[in-house]
Amino acid sequence: MELQRKSGHMSSALALCLTLGLQATVVAAPLARSATSETSSVGQPGWSTVQQIVQTFKTAARSGHDPARHQAAQFAALARFIDYKQIASRTLTASEWQSLNGEQRRELAATIRTLVENRYYPRWQKIFGSGHVAFLRETKSKGDLLVATNLHLGLKDDPLNWQLSSDGTRPRLISLSINKKDLLGTLRSRVEAHQCKGGYPAMIAWLKGKSKSGISGGEVDGTASGALASGDDVADDRAIPLKGIPAAILRAATKSGGLID
Repeated sequence: MELQRKSGHMSSALALCLTLGLQATVVAAPLARSATSETSSVGQPGWSTVQQIVQTFKTAARSGHDPARHQAAQFAALARFIDYKQIASRTLTASEWQSLNGEQRRELAATIRTLVENRYYPRWQKIFGSGHVAFLRETKSKGDLLVATNLHLGLKDDPLNWQLSSDGTRPRLISLSINKKDLLGTLRSRVEAHQCKGGYPAMIAWLKGKSKSGISGGEVDGTASGALASGDDVADDRAIPLKGIPAAILRAATKSGGLID
């Protein structure tokens, strides 16, 4: 009997050790993965640009400054990280872009910039000012940098991918995509019909009309949107934690149209 009791105690102790060891392994595994992901984000030039963009929108959403007074500064700060010339050239086919003269190319790039600023910036400010963007990986394809991130918004996670040019001193944004919708694809589909029907004059007239009727900022949890953007460098953190999210923004984001439509 005494031998059986000792054997039972040893079996219980062994089972406890095995259980604790298994729990320690389960806990350690995600920690190891997290450390690996965080290390891989260090020194990634494309991710650094993405951080700057998100930080600029986050600062604007939180600062509460008068948007009318500080909008120009915010737009100028973001223009450092967005390649509107590349966006304009890739919105058209190669032959269409080559057919434009220098003045037309500059006009197209400037018009697309105004369209993106008026239509998309307010949405991006609300979403990035209320969400959480985490680095996944960075790769290179056909001369562009591709940065894969995760956008956590409310109770929803979506893969958010960034495409950046890499031919300058700093990578600059060309497109971003979420839920099978991307900025370049949306712009292409909207100018194609006008380009085919009336050439450059019809296309640029339509773009200018749309750029003047962009969506205005509004408020996020009582904080005025369009506030002063920060041009400061952002620490190379893996994730950028941001503030709480209104229900209306969550509804927009879950339809994937909050960023791109």
